[in-house]
Amino acid sequence: MKRVAVIFLVFSLLVLVPAAYAANDLVITQPSVNETLFAEMRDFYVYGIFPNSPLATPGDVEIELFPRSSCTFSSPVQCTGSPLRQIESHVDPVTGTTNQSCLNLTFVNGVTVGGGYVPDIVENPDGSNFTDPNDKVVVTDGYYAGLVLGGVTKTYNTTYKDSSGATLQDLTAGDYTILVSGLTRSLSGQVTSENITFGITNTALGTNRPPDNKNARINYAIQHGLRTYFDAFPGYFSDGGSNWSNFVARAYPNNGIEVVNDLSGTVLDTIAVANNTMFLYNINSASTTYSVELAPILKYNLQDSANTTFLYYSNGEPYLTYNDTTGTPRNIASTILPFTGTNRLALTRVEVRAPLPTSYENLYDPNDTTQQTVYTDLSSGVTLNQGQEFIVFGVTKPIASAVTTTQYPYWYSISNRTSLIAYTIKDSGGSTVLTASHDVNLSRYFSPGSTTRYNSLFEFGSEFTTLSTPGTYQVSLVGMDISGNTVPGTSASFSVTVLSPPDTSGRGISDAADSGRGSSYEATSPGAPAGQAMTFAINQPVTENAPGAFTSVSVVPSVALGSTQVTVADANTIDTSPLIGRQTAYIASIEPVGVNPSAISQGTITFAVAGSWLSQHGVNPQDIVLIRDHDGQWSELATTFDHQAGTTYYFTATTPGFSYFAITTRVNAAAENTTTADNGSASTGVMTSPPTITDSAHFAATPAATQTTVVPESGVSPDNSSGIPVPVVIACIGGIAVVAVGGFLVRRWWIRRQNPALFRKYD
Repeated sequence: MKRVAVIFLVFSLLVLVPAAYAANDLVITQPSVNETLFAEMRDFYVYGIFPNSPLATPGDVEIELFPRSSCTFSSPVQCTGSPLRQIESHVDPVTGTTNQSCLNLTFVNGVTVGGGYVPDIVENPDGSNFTDPNDKVVVTDGYYAGLVLGGVTKTYNTTYKDSSGATLQDLTAGDYTILVSGLTRSLSGQVTSENITFGITNTALGTNRPPDNKNARINYAIQHGLRTYFDAFPGYFSDGGSNWSNFVARAYPNNGIEVVNDLSGTVLDTIAVANNTMFLYNINSASTTYSVELAPILKYNLQDSANTTFLYYSNGEPYLTYNDTTGTPRNIASTILPFTGTNRLALTRVEVRAPLPTSYENLYDPNDTTQQTVYTDLSSGVTLNQGQEFIVFGVTKPIASAVTTTQYPYWYSISNRTSLIAYTIKDSGGSTVLTASHDVNLSRYFSPGSTTRYNSLFEFGSEFTTLSTPGTYQVSLVGMDISGNTVPGTSASFSVTVLSPPDTSGRGISDAADSGRGSSYEATSPGAPAGQAMTFAINQPVTENAPGAFTSVSVVPSVALGSTQVTVADANTIDTSPLIGRQTAYIASIEPVGVNPSAISQGTITFAVAGSWLSQHGVNPQDIVLIRDHDGQWSELATTFDHQAGTTYYFTATTPGFSYFAITTRVNAAAENTTTADNGSASTGVMTSPPTITDSAHFAATPAATQTTVVPESGVSPDNSSGIPVPVVIACIGGIAVVAVGGFLVRRWWIRRQNPALFRKYD
């Protein structure tokens, strides 16, 4: 009996529960939560996808807009007074959806419509009331959508009057509430709402291709509290499937006033306070970003306004993809940077590679597998081997330009920009070796195997293939506008060093006739946080024809560094005249690739010298020093002998920076190891081979030779005296013994102090 009572109670509750408490299919999908702030007088769609679609018979939907102050936010929301907007659908009484006879599919107005179930083209079945703004709502079994006019397109195919015939009030600055109600069939009694605001907007503007760029822009917008445009613009409705519209005469004005609102009657949102942030990436004249969003900024001369921010990627791409010189794929994230001050040009990177059969002028292909070296920091210049090419990448900021109208409202034509980069390249003597002009019009491939190039009118990639004579050059560049005038703020420069081809002295690329050592070496470290050492194993071999070599480089970054490369390259063409007076085993450049020098707090270099070279030049290990070239001045670095392995001697040196280094002797080291006998002849005390050092910690400088005293004949002293008295001789012998014992004890104390572990077990 109790079970029957329970079943009856449950049945009664199911029958009697109000419709308002049933599953709610009426939701607001757009405006989405991140796009509830609009420019004054903007139109907008109210669009909702039914969670339980398809619905058998949805029914009519009413959309109202109230001042937020007239609403109380209970459940459901209650609003009083007359709505500012009131639009509703008129569905087929049988299906509960909009009948296709109520859609004006013949209305194209120079544009296109797909599917047809879009709110812009709703009319009466007899073809009347097409311009009535109060019935612009469609209902399908999967969604409803309504068009709410704000004022910007009140002259475009609309009476702009309410149902009583009164002119609608423009939607100016203020807070509003959208109220959506189900009127009939399965939606009857359901209510949902959302709050929106009209006022001043700031949007992260830019193109969407490729996905990495789109995602970077969205993330930046979220982090900086900016708007993004991913809801459907009025005129660009889409259900994500077969129903969409492309009414540009409605879309362009709505987009344009979001950037610069030049409508009369606005309260807050005026030209003077226009606030915009734009990503300068992949923008061309066919894009809305160029003609609808950038154009009004230039039309009203706001390109240098404090409220206008132009952004670029530090290495030119959201993620720079390439293969390094070992064939390893690299994918390096950029930092998003703003143009500041009067600067209108930024160099983002230089790529060094072997020339290809086809030109890479103004082209970036993320699917290119050519091995290359990429410099993203040009402060220390660029190095390439003779025969390689380099490509200079950069981005330019928009400049003042006349803007002209086109056949579509708010779609403009821009007449001026930085269109050329003029280059001048000079050699180390200041003579000009090359002048050239390159277009600003970078193109990109985005799909593997695709031949479709997407160009960008504010980016460039200038290819240079003819700089082949070894030496150091200065590359200077400046931007030019459409008329050939120099654009202020577009000057930049950097150095390029072209290395000689490998020689046959044992330091070049190996072949059967040389030492087997290459002319350049690279090593990679996976990265490290600030203060933690990064070690690069160079491992140059020491050979008979290459007696000096760099074995490793260690750096301590002052900021966190990601995966980093260090290159060591022969410097055969460098001026060695400052090294006169020294014996030099090897000269090379050592450079961390693409790392700002300020990011490295210190460096340690380990190098090796062949023992045969020391013997050949009459020097000892203590005579070896590493010297560094900085701005043409060579200076000795703190150098320490480390150890001996076989006939090779290893050293370490600390350096404050990186450039050219020479493994050499201290000035006149060989001469200091030569003594002169009393007869004036040269007597070299140089050993035929360097000493074998078994304890590097105790290595001390030892004279290579001792002074020689000539012993007189017949026991006569040099000053003709009869000889040294015996007591004096005994005293001298005793003194020598004391000194010897004292020296032994002092040396033992010193060794014990430096290496206590050696003596611990005897304590």
